[in-house]
Amino acid sequence: MLLTIAGQNVRVPEHVKAYATTKVSRLPKYYDNLDRVRVTLRREPAGVATARIVAQGKRKHCFVAEETADNAYGSISRAARDLERQLSRVKKRVRNRKHCRKAAVPWKE
Repeated sequence: MLLTIAGQNVRVPEHVKAYATTKVSRLPKYYDNLDRVRVTLRREPAGVATARIVAQGKRKHCFVAEETADNAYGSISRAARDLERQLSRVKKRVRNRKHCRKAAVPWKE
């Protein structure tokens, strides 16, 4: 999985990059087929931080989470939680689709 952390009109410190890396490194646990993850941080004029996480998987699956909080840590944490929820929901759907049972047909004699 290729991980890219960038700032939009803001410099991202190393400790924030390390925090984002630890949060994003848990994502393959929820969805195995992730190829690339891009984390973009930006500071709004009102002083709030916005984190956007875009996870691209195989077969052109794309998952996006964008959250705003008072600081960068909170926005990264919220966006990662939102993305974990999206990925686990998709994984559950795929798992249930593979093992679904057909409707029971009444026995004919």
